[in-house]
Amino acid sequence: ADSEVEPLEDPILDEAAEGQREFRIGNSAEIDQRRNVLERLEALEREMAQLRPVAAGRGHNRPPELLPVEAEAASEEIQKVSSNLRSELEKASPDVANVARAGKFLRWIVTSVKAVTTEAGKIGQKIKEKARDRAAELVIAGIVSGGALWDKIARLVEAVVAEIVKWLHLIF
Repeated sequence: ADSEVEPLEDPILDEAAEGQREFRIGNSAEIDQRRNVLERLEALEREMAQLRPVAAGRGHNRPPELLPVEAEAASEEIQKVSSNLRSELEKASPDVANVARAGKFLRWIVTSVKAVTTEAGKIGQKIKEKARDRAAELVIAGIVSGGALWDKIARLVEAVVAEIVKWLHLIF
């Protein structure tokens, strides 16, 4: 693929997920790049760990708007994929198709979060323009702060995907 292609749009994830090719695994450049992916995963996992206290506080004087049920489910999926990806990349010979499939899922998450936060921002602004009471402002603040957290997570997930794409280009 062309080096000008954005990592989220790079077709190499789809090609590698099919598992129909031989890969060059084990050279120093590949191992270094694999470490880069693992470092990005660690940063993502640290941020995801911060979502757990928010979810645990639900129902204990913490408004559920800060982390909707859907966001908790997405969070759990990201953590599961991240853990599986870590396990795969720590193997001497990782299953490239499994890594690529995880990359595709993470790419889908980033695309979805970006679309949702964009729409939520538009809706939040419209509500804010019409809101007259303090309660509505507090609800909006909760949604916006949750959106900011997901925006940061989306950037971290995007960084993981970019490193996976670089790794795939190295081994293809």
